[in-house]
Amino acid sequence: MKIAVPAIVANFFGFTMAVTNTVFAGHLGDSDSMAGVGMAATYLNIAVISFMLGFNSTLNTLLPQAKGFDDYHLCGVYLNRGVIVLSAAFVPLGVFLTFSYPVFRLIGLEHGAAALG
Repeated sequence: MKIAVPAIVANFFGFTMAVTNTVFAGHLGDSDSMAGVGMAATYLNIAVISFMLGFNSTLNTLLPQAKGFDDYHLCGVYLNRGVIVLSAAFVPLGVFLTFSYPVFRLIGLEHGAAALG
C-alpha cells in the first residue's frame, strides 16, 4: 500500500485531466472546441505519453535488479541514464507536439478544431 497509493493517485489525476478538459470544452457548446480538445488529448496520449511510459518502464526492470544486488551505485547510474534518455527523447516529441496543426489538418480535422488542438 505504501508504494501503490501514490501510483494510484498519480494515475487517477493524470486520467481525470483529459476528462476535465473535455467536460469544460463541452460546456462551451462549440463542436470545434470539443473536437479540438478531444483530438489534442488523444494526440498527446499517443504521441508523447505512450513513448515516455515505454522508455520509463525500462527502469522498472533494471532498478529492482540493481537494488536486489545491493548495488546502489548502479541504481544511480540507471537513474541518471534514464533521465538523459527521457530528456533526449522528449526533444523530438516536443517538436512533434509543436507542429500538431498540420498533422490535424492532414488527417482531415476542420480548421477551427485543428487550430484549437
